[in-house]
Amino acid sequence: MAKFTFSNPSGSAFFTMATALDTGSGFVGATEGSSSYDSTFSLYGSGSFTSFTGSTSVTQQTFLFKDSVVQSNYIWSCVVPPGSSSLTFNNAVTIPSGRVLFVGTGEFEVDITV
Repeated sequence: MAKFTFSNPSGSAFFTMATALDTGSGFVGATEGSSSYDSTFSLYGSGSFTSFTGSTSVTQQTFLFKDSVVQSNYIWSCVVPPGSSSLTFNNAVTIPSGRVLFVGTGEFEVDITV
């Protein structure tokens, strides 16, 4: 379980957590130069989401945030609404250090608490 807390002073932002693809470093189950997931990759994107919060619990931004999560077994992404917001990702499998990438677009900060 990890809590992702966002602070977004701008109007448009997006966050992604993805299972790391091979970059020639020899990840188990990866083919050098691989650019897609196959059945040999761990399911680090699998799990559920709870505890969505936004600037206020009744704003449209909160609903947009909650409904904006896109997920597969290897990756998940969400819109980061303006202001302060958070969600909890309840991972289905243990995620070892260095096996996922965090990517963002827009002007925001994220604090991850495990």
